[in-house]
Amino acid sequence: MVLPRISISESKNLKKLKALGRYSIKRRGWNMPEPKANSKFFRKINRFSFGFIEGKIDFHEKANSTYNDNEILQTLFFLSIKNRYPENGCKRCKEIMEKSPDANTLYRRINMKDKEEILREFFFIQKEIITRLRKRRIKRIIAFIDEHEIPWYGKDNPYVNGTKNFDGTKLCFKYITINALIDGYKICLFALPVTPLSRKDKLVDELLKVAKKWFRIGIVLFDRGFSKDSKILKVVEKHGLKYLAPIEKSQRIKRIANFGDGVNPFYHMH
Repeated sequence: MVLPRISISESKNLKKLKALGRYSIKRRGWNMPEPKANSKFFRKINRFSFGFIEGKIDFHEKANSTYNDNEILQTLFFLSIKNRYPENGCKRCKEIMEKSPDANTLYRRINMKDKEEILREFFFIQKEIITRLRKRRIKRIIAFIDEHEIPWYGKDNPYVNGTKNFDGTKLCFKYITINALIDGYKICLFALPVTPLSRKDKLVDELLKVAKKWFRIGIVLFDRGFSKDSKILKVVEKHGLKYLAPIEKSQRIKRIANFGDGVNPFYHMH
């Protein structure tokens, strides 16, 4: 699912939101130019995403709640856009928005939701987005599977993995996503948590099953590292899909590539 933007076209906070400055946009690992708040890119993502989500996520607003569901949702959007944790992000958001909850309130409202409710809302919103996209008669999509890490500075727990990618901690949460590349925009179709006991081939299998329900897949792209697990590649072959996965550097592979017998050793039907 595309990361949603705060609806600014009709917002009373338009001037304040413009004060946020420029947003860092990353696409497929490249540092893209940071568009201004009124850029074509920003407006397109804003119109596309917020309309699908507003009013469709229940944060269990009560009659005496200080913050309504939309105010909770806008705060989450801000944290997502700015890539901030609630502890410091909520303070900054409160300086910009007229009404925005503090971190404790945000956590409390989110903790009122259970896993089944979150998944149900996710798929409901995804179905609307996919239905709109399929009207464009997209023949085949380029799908790519990524693994992501979020640093964790708290105590160890069953969902935490080891990592060497961050300063100040050796722990992280991992999740794996399958994304569709449509008109140069990355749309997340599904995501799954990765635990120390997870089998990546099983996770990839589940991701592909979900994606194939919605689109015909032309090719699957993997990040470096997935090609080390032959079980993952066999799963992709089981689905009858073509794939492209860079392999780890090694002298042996380099010798094969430079053998020069007139045959491309990397040609593969998949």
